[in-house]
Amino acid sequence: PYRRKTFLRNIMSDWDVIHSSKNMAWRTPRSLFDWLNGEFKFDLDAAASMTNTLCKKYITRKQNALTGDWTHHACCPLPKVFVNPPYGRNIKDWIAKAEREQHNGCTVVMVLMACTDTLWWKQAWARASEVRLLTGRVKFLDTSGLEVASAPKGTAIIIWHPFGEERHDPKVSLVDWR
Repeated sequence: PYRRKTFLRNIMSDWDVIHSSKNMAWRTPRSLFDWLNGEFKFDLDAAASMTNTLCKKYITRKQNALTGDWTHHACCPLPKVFVNPPYGRNIKDWIAKAEREQHNGCTVVMVLMACTDTLWWKQAWARASEVRLLTGRVKFLDTSGLEVASAPKGTAIIIWHPFGEERHDPKVSLVDWR
């Protein structure tokens, strides 16, 4: 009985931390970023800080990526933008921003929890070009760069390519991430 209570308390505390507003900033593991960057060659990290950015150019919380022009920050006409948004209730705002930037010619690659039961997931799906569902659980890092418990849900990579063709359902793939 004691072990079970301790086990359940630890699981619930990990769940609460990742789903709460106590800490919304989870650093992307370098291996996940490097895999994506190898394909996309990112120009901008749109949800970063000086201590956790993975790109030379980035937008901080103070600069407010949700209101600024990502093309301006990237200093190039058709930027490829990496986004690991702060987890919290404003994910829908990040999805809407990705869609606006898609219309401005940006390629946006966003790391999100695979929460297919949410309205924001439906919103993302409606305009995404591609959805990659990762197998296994990604171990995100805390703000100091230390690995924390695995995410409580699966991780999805949602990609918005600039429009240029008729709208269709996104390409969906399963990526082994163990």
